[in-house]
Amino acid sequence: MFSLRSRPTFGSNSELLAHLRRCGRVNSRAVADVMASLDRANFAGPRCVDPYADCPAPIGSNATISAPHMHAAALEDLAPHIMTPGRPPHILDVGSGSGYLTAALGLLAAGPGAEVVGVEHIRELIDHADQAMERQFGPDARIGSHTWRLPNGNTVTFVEADARTYEGHGAQFDAFHVGAACADFPANLIRLLRRGGIGVVPVNDDSGAQMFWRVERTDAGGPHAQRPQFSRQPQFGVIYVPLTSKAAQVGRTSPIGEGQGI
Repeated sequence: MFSLRSRPTFGSNSELLAHLRRCGRVNSRAVADVMASLDRANFAGPRCVDPYADCPAPIGSNATISAPHMHAAALEDLAPHIMTPGRPPHILDVGSGSGYLTAALGLLAAGPGAEVVGVEHIRELIDHADQAMERQFGPDARIGSHTWRLPNGNTVTFVEADARTYEGHGAQFDAFHVGAACADFPANLIRLLRRGGIGVVPVNDDSGAQMFWRVERTDAGGPHAQRPQFSRQPQFGVIYVPLTSKAAQVGRTSPIGEGQGI
């Protein structure tokens, strides 16, 4: 994996994307097209002084918009599973924060009719994501309080919930992304996957280090299985904010560097 210590910065979204392609983070035409169509500045927010740097940036409430190379890694991992023609996929984005990856997943997914649910436990961040969606897609794209219709006919909805106990209201998903580090593999989220569904998630190990993992559900137990069966494959080391309570997140000191690979 390329070194991120220098935190390379660029003057435009297209220059940033060219960097990600040179470094091998963006490999597919589909992911490149999605990232080209989304202006990261819209999601980093108007107070961000360097929206095209390949590093995390604060968005308030001790949260960050993750580094672009991490968005690219998640999209490349999930793309083969959510782009398959046929039944439009149902996708979960946990810790949706800025809304960037939620929107990107919606643009990448086969459609029309795919649905992406962004779960966020801080209302101010949901408001931030809604404002970002309006900057990117315009006010007419809003079709509900926190629901947006994308140009390809897919939808994005932001919901306020604690991801540590989120049960999906009976829904099952084809894929999920978790944007915060879990203490262990999140059984409540894995059980929301359909059989063969995949997820990408950062997980702490016994030493306190974090690894980005790809998981695939292997049983057909449905959303009520107490111990869902899954396979797992390590990807690379990362630094992410912890998946924690709203009170703990708002009250902590958040290093700017969280939400990136190492």
